[in-house]
Amino acid sequence: MCESEPRAPVTEEERREAEQLETELDKYFFTVFDGSSPEDVSHAKQLWTSLSLLPPLESRLVNADIRQRLPIAPINHDETLLVVDTNAALKPSSSDHRETLQEVRHQKQRQEDRLQEVRHQKQRQEDRLQEVRHQKQRQEDRLQEVRHQKQRQEDRLQEVRHQKQRQEDRLQEVRHQKQRQEDRLQEVRHQKQRQEERQRYMDMARQREEIINMLHQQRQKRIQVKHTHTHTHTHSVVLLYL
Repeated sequence: MCESEPRAPVTEEERREAEQLETELDKYFFTVFDGSSPEDVSHAKQLWTSLSLLPPLESRLVNADIRQRLPIAPINHDETLLVVDTNAALKPSSSDHRETLQEVRHQKQRQEDRLQEVRHQKQRQEDRLQEVRHQKQRQEDRLQEVRHQKQRQEDRLQEVRHQKQRQEDRLQEVRHQKQRQEDRLQEVRHQKQRQEERQRYMDMARQREEIINMLHQQRQKRIQVKHTHTHTHTHSVVLLYL
C-alpha cells in the first residue's frame, strides 16, 4: 500500500516507541509463554493493565492472544490474579512466537501505511486548499487591479470635469467682465443723457428768462408811453382852462 509514494521520515519519538513496543512484546512472549513463575505472571498482569497505552490494533492482538493462551484464575474479593496453566498441553513454540511477532509487525506496518496514506491525503487536501487560496488570491489581485483601473478612469474623468469646470469658470469670468463693461457703458450713456437733459433744462430756463426780460421791457415801454401820453393830455387840459 502506497509503495510508489515516498514515506515520511520516522521521528525519533516514533522510533523509540516502536523499539519499546518490540522489547515489551519480546519480553512478554518469552517470559509468559515459556515460563510460569510468579514474576512472569506479575509481569503479564502489568502488561495486561497497560494495554490502554498501546495502539488500538496491537492492544486488540495482545489482548486476544492473552485471553486465548492464559486461563483466568477465580476472582476473590481482595485481588484479581492471572494464573498460568503449567500443565497446558499446548505451549507456544518459537516459530509461533516469531509468526505472531511478524504478524504484529505486519499489522503495525499496514497501520503505518494507512497512516502514511492519510498523511498523503491530508497533504493533497492541503495542496488543493493552498491552490484554492492561490486562485482566490489571484482573483482578488485581478479584482484589485480592476478596481485600480476603474479608480484611475474615475480620476481621469474627474480631472476632465475639473478642466471643464475651470473653462466654464473662465468663460463665466469673461461674461462678467463683458457685463461690467456694458454696465460701465450704460452708466456713461446715463451720465451723458443726464447732462443733455440738464443742458436742455438750462437752455429752457435761459430762454424763459430771456422771454421774461423781454416781456418786462415791453411792459416798461408801454408804461412809459402811457405815462407820457397822460402827461401830455393833462398839460393840454390845463392850458385849455387857462
